[in-house]
Amino acid sequence: MRYQRLYLILFITMLLTLSGCSSSILSPQSSPYNGQSAFMGDKVRPGLTRKEFISLNGQPYKTSFTFEDGIMRETLFYKERLGTWYILNMAFYFVNDKLVAQKQLGEELLYNDCNHNNNNTKSN
Repeated sequence: MRYQRLYLILFITMLLTLSGCSSSILSPQSSPYNGQSAFMGDKVRPGLTRKEFISLNGQPYKTSFTFEDGIMRETLFYKERLGTWYILNMAFYFVNDKLVAQKQLGEELLYNDCNHNNNNTKSN
């Protein structure tokens, strides 16, 4: 009887340890992934003001700016979770308060321990 409990505890411990990767796949996401970036469509279009862009997409995690020759250049940085496996790093460029460009700066692979990949960052 004593050994049966020990085996049961050992079995449950091993089961929980081995299912760590698969349980993270099933965890709910804050925004469902529908096969494309949330920064597609009407949420990002040239000519949006900085204020309009932020009201549609939320606050950036980082900003930078330069002011030269009467021209204000500002960059807003966002991270977007794509499905359960990637985080995209995005930059949005504004000139004199108008959106002029966007660029994907890279992507971070999540859960790299599950697929034994040691390189967890790819840049484009």
